[in-house]
Amino acid sequence: MKKLYITLSLLVIILLSLLIPVAANQNFTEHKIGYFYQVYNENNKKLFSTAMKVSVGDRYISQENIEYKIIEVNNYKAIAERVGKVNLKESFAKKSVVSQRVEAAQKPVVAIYHTHNAESYLPGDFSTYGHGEIHSVGESFVAALKKNGIQPIQSDNLHLPHDGGAYTRSQATAINLLAKNPTAIFDIHRDGIPNKREYLENVNGRQISQIRLVVGRQNPNQEANDKFARQLKAISDQNYPGLIRDIFYGGGAYNQQFSPHSLLLEFGTYVTSQDLAEKSAQMMAVVVADLFKRQTDHMKEDISNSSLQTAFNLILFTLGVLLLYFYLTTGSIAGVKERIKDAYHGNFLDQIKDKDQK
Repeated sequence: MKKLYITLSLLVIILLSLLIPVAANQNFTEHKIGYFYQVYNENNKKLFSTAMKVSVGDRYISQENIEYKIIEVNNYKAIAERVGKVNLKESFAKKSVVSQRVEAAQKPVVAIYHTHNAESYLPGDFSTYGHGEIHSVGESFVAALKKNGIQPIQSDNLHLPHDGGAYTRSQATAINLLAKNPTAIFDIHRDGIPNKREYLENVNGRQISQIRLVVGRQNPNQEANDKFARQLKAISDQNYPGLIRDIFYGGGAYNQQFSPHSLLLEFGTYVTSQDLAEKSAQMMAVVVADLFKRQTDHMKEDISNSSLQTAFNLILFTLGVLLLYFYLTTGSIAGVKERIKDAYHGNFLDQIKDKDQK
């Protein structure tokens, strides 16, 4: 089964390398310094700020585990209505995708990459064309994971420039990491709001910059990734109260469509310091290790179903992009059918080669 999963993943990478220019036209969410949303409750009390796009229908779980739903957005001000108190312990009630993937006989594997490589912290340049300080935060996370018995894999691949299209460019990196069959995969970022007080917190006697967990609403793994995020916050609230600031459910996919155990982590914002972000990364590694230990202690692993589901999601995504490519290059449904017929008879790749030679 593992060989099948890797083979299917590599096939998807090859197809995406051919079709990625088409996918690059999609509207992905990005961080823009100087532009950020402020979210208030119905009584005009501020809840949080974020440089990520906020849309009607987005959801939010606060540090106090109160859930809200965005009901109005006017320019860069949003209004959220209270849904109710969330019991994070309920996320442990049923066997999760993460628990299915934790093997007692092996070290859990965690993959890490950076879609927005240029992100950095003050003092100094807060954005650089290359490997920004966010990579150093990732390295601290990697070192702490290793110290806590987790096998980490970090990719330093560049996906420049720092814009919304970086999510398209980082798709191949994410899929390549997933071919190594990790237990979980994290995309490491920092926020772009100018107020450091929103992220500063004293946790167990140490000042750190808090972490925001981000779940994409536009992907088939939303439910599984939501459960994963809630489990991490539940354990963090026990071990390091205040470490995880909140969970934001944004309108993007953030490449989470490729895996049912994938999250975007924001370590502070650009006006906090790298040192504070690295401290929070060390604590977060303990939280991740604690979650995997609990799953190992209480649930035996059967990864075949989850591996097959992940591979199936990868195939569905690739087929969708392929059909879009057919439609854009032919301009009609009839043309799509003709291309499918050609592909069935083995002529599609030959046509692509002929086109490249021309």
